[in-house]
Amino acid sequence: MPTLVLDCVLVALVLYGVVVGFRRGLIASIGSIASLVLGIAAAIFYWEPVTDYLQNNYSLITYVAQFLAERLPIPVFDNQQGMTSTLLNSGFYAYQGLIYHVARLIVAALVFILLLFLVSRLSALVWHLLSMLFGWGILGTGNRIGGAAFEALKIILVLSIVAGLALPPMRSLADTGFPPAVDIMNSLDDSLMLPYLQGIFEFMGKITGIPSEPLT
Repeated sequence: MPTLVLDCVLVALVLYGVVVGFRRGLIASIGSIASLVLGIAAAIFYWEPVTDYLQNNYSLITYVAQFLAERLPIPVFDNQQGMTSTLLNSGFYAYQGLIYHVARLIVAALVFILLLFLVSRLSALVWHLLSMLFGWGILGTGNRIGGAAFEALKIILVLSIVAGLALPPMRSLADTGFPPAVDIMNSLDDSLMLPYLQGIFEFMGKITGIPSEPLT
């Protein structure tokens, strides 16, 4: 019974991908992934230049550092005689440097998120317009069928990777005689879907050159 439930869940996930892909269409489905990848790439490559630009032209990091310095508790660096020693001076400067470093991290993180959001959304808008152009007549039907196939394939590949990575260590653990792992593998061995998923994972391993043999 647990194996039957697992197979039903796997089939339901693939069917869900078919429905989502049919509603989105092939262009929008590809565009959602391409937009995310483009947004991540833009954020990775341009967060530092944009952060430096904002500091050099608008002193944004300095402003954030001042904002933090005004609201964070400042350590007392004076000694009992009211004289500030060289060591305490160094501590004060280190504290100021830490505040500036934190401010830069905050600005850089916000720039990264903003670049990721803006680029991915603008790219998604372009893909959406393309999807609308191909949403009529026979082109629209082909776009929807292609989207259903694409989303189903994407989910199958994801499930294959999960199965391919999870089953070998579980099988190796079962070989040691660990009771829960033995029970789980006895149930999974009756699955109709898992052998196909693991076969797909092994096929991907052969294509990419990454070994995917079960661990022993």
